[in-house]
Amino acid sequence: QFDEKRLRQIVINLLSNAIRYTDEGEVVLRIAYRNEIATIETIDTGQGIAPDMLDKIWKPFERGHVSGGIGSGLGLTITRLLVEILGGEITVTSTRGQGSRFSVRLMLPTIPDHRARPALEREVTERGRATGYVGRRKTLMIVDDDTSHLDLVESFFTPLGFQIARAQNAEEALERIADLQPDAFILDIDLPGMDGWGFATHLRQNGYRTTPIVMVSGHALEARRKNGEDKGPEAALYDAFIAKPYGLPQLLERLASLLKLTLIYAPQADALPPPTETADAIPEEALAVMLEYASIGHAAALRDRLESISRERAGSSAQVDEISALLDEYEMTKITKRIRSWMQA
Repeated sequence: QFDEKRLRQIVINLLSNAIRYTDEGEVVLRIAYRNEIATIETIDTGQGIAPDMLDKIWKPFERGHVSGGIGSGLGLTITRLLVEILGGEITVTSTRGQGSRFSVRLMLPTIPDHRARPALEREVTERGRATGYVGRRKTLMIVDDDTSHLDLVESFFTPLGFQIARAQNAEEALERIADLQPDAFILDIDLPGMDGWGFATHLRQNGYRTTPIVMVSGHALEARRKNGEDKGPEAALYDAFIAKPYGLPQLLERLASLLKLTLIYAPQADALPPPTETADAIPEEALAVMLEYASIGHAAALRDRLESISRERAGSSAQVDEISALLDEYEMTKITKRIRSWMQA
């Protein structure tokens, strides 16, 4: 239930940076996990970073003015961006001439029954897309003050057979649940008035003691908040925590687990469509730049380039739309393959 591609890129970038600036000694990777909080550290005995450069290393094209720096100077910039996208934090401590320690903290939800769910396992291995579920219709109560997010979640879950009840604050949600019995709640933490934590507490104390509650926040480390574990599992404040931004299929899988649903999957063809010649094809020079961004996982720069191409042409194109769709799912491998196929056509 996590963006493993971005996590992999973070680890690769940190290790690559440590190795690049360590001429002798060692580079150590340490990973710890407790209470759904993962700590990832790289420790090296390399050149180290001067105190006045510790803030500058996160800026694009900065290499800390150390010898042997080879690369675009974007590695740490991208790493910090990816960590922040996942709702975590990254810090560094360093002594010039002795080495550096980079530490990343992220919320990584556990998946206790992943292997026990054949449908989910098949979806993961066969890359299918869920089209519905078996059983009676389920009602989801979604509370978020962002209307665009409410629209997005509703448009995704309604075609799958869910009934959606939505509200922009806890007070509105309390009025709505008087007339229905939600099977699960999806609560944003940063709500106006009563926040998500307060609303979850109210639900647990007023008839929804065991109803699944999924907490959503742009700050993953908020999940460290005590979750009622000292009062027994039935008193837990929430059942799952998902950090924004997240994939809707990720949320669906978590809800299917909590509600014990058997999802129905339609297999997807993994192969990309053959390259086509179009009058509005992206120039090869632009494709080369996009390929470089995709190969290093720089999603923000790639999206900016796509938007720039659309502005220059006063409109989108089939190629831009295709890459944009893949970028929405962070399918960097597919993007690089597709761009290469256009460049070789």
